[in-house]
Amino acid sequence: MRKRHYLMTVLLALLPLLLLGAPQRAAAQSQLTLTIAPRKTLANYPGGGTGTVAVPVAAPAGGIVVTLVSGYPPALHVPKSVTIPEGATSVRFTFSHGLLGKGRYTITASASGATAISSFFAVYIW
Repeated sequence: MRKRHYLMTVLLALLPLLLLGAPQRAAAQSQLTLTIAPRKTLANYPGGGTGTVAVPVAAPAGGIVVTLVSGYPPALHVPKSVTIPEGATSVRFTFSHGLLGKGRYTITASASGATAISSFFAVYIW
């Protein structure tokens, strides 16, 4: 009787894992990466660049919506969100900036409880 009860408890605990495979997908989505280029830009000149948001496994049906946030909204402009399409592992986006002072500027990406931050530097050229 104890063996049967133990076996049923184990099977019931594993059933969602076997049917849905959710932990692997959730873990994959929680490993969000954000890269931006260029890594340096000229201070006091408008410009822009590209960013890439990626996950290690293909996005599920409906894709993964990623929220983007500028670290300096008055001059660093990013889309409010991008979507990694179903079956893809990444999506590219463009950003632009107005006149920036010398310093470090960040863009933050978040989705499914994960957050990734990337930065670039505005520098003076003499």
